[in-house]
Amino acid sequence: MNMDRVRSGVLLAVFFLGSLFLLPGPIAMVVLMAAGALAMLEFYALLDSVGIPHFKKLGVSLGLFLMFGTWLGLQLPPENAVRYDVSGVLLFLVVAAILLRQMFTRKNQRPWDAMASTFLGVMYIGFLLNYFTKLLFTFGDSEGRFLVFLLIVVVKMTDIGAYVVGCGFGRTKLIPKVSPAKTWEGCAGGVASGLIGAVLVYMFFYQKWGSLDIGLYDIILLAPLLSVFGIIGDLAESLLKRSAGVKDSGSWIQGMGGFLDVLDSLLFTAPILYIYTRLFMDIIP
Repeated sequence: MNMDRVRSGVLLAVFFLGSLFLLPGPIAMVVLMAAGALAMLEFYALLDSVGIPHFKKLGVSLGLFLMFGTWLGLQLPPENAVRYDVSGVLLFLVVAAILLRQMFTRKNQRPWDAMASTFLGVMYIGFLLNYFTKLLFTFGDSEGRFLVFLLIVVVKMTDIGAYVVGCGFGRTKLIPKVSPAKTWEGCAGGVASGLIGAVLVYMFFYQKWGSLDIGLYDIILLAPLLSVFGIIGDLAESLLKRSAGVKDSGSWIQGMGGFLDVLDSLLFTAPILYIYTRLFMDIIP
């Protein structure tokens, strides 16, 4: 199992980094939306396993609509106000679509469950994953790609550090009812590993940030923040899987489970990096 996990991890890293740096923006967006669609299908499959009603096709369509609409908005000139307000309009349409869908449903005996679970899938995956769209296309082509690269390195270094330290030195359980294997010692090792990864990215690629004013102090502040929220994202998906009584969200990736198992820690960190960048990294016009 460990070798399968390592092999799958290496192949995924090559694929996603290749997509990030080699593909043109529109094609990279297609890859991101495909990953989002698969992750949303896995989320709604978890609901199926415990008999919670939902509108699967609508939920997946709305999640992709949210991502695609945001991408279209970000193709507008930077001075256009719609470029930054489009997400609010799209969320309004998402809510309206789910309510309208329920209005035309005759046989559903649990309308609250169906509407809430559908909306949760859109928000948990479509909305949070959409921050990758914003990271990639808000700040400029080169800047966006390296922000995502930094994010992936920190989060996955955190995962690796937490696993290695937790297996070797973990004694104190973090939240055993949610994830029995996670320990405080592993989390500390993960945060330290994430910081090391972030500093290495800064040292080797600091000239690639373009219009972003990123200093070493930003890296030192950001890395632990991203690591902690990555761990929270991992725990959030563990809570969903435990509630559904399954070990993995899917079986697409040998040794790792499903796409949601791979994306879980990234979903909670992309918004943090975007918000921090918008607030503190002084975009140069």
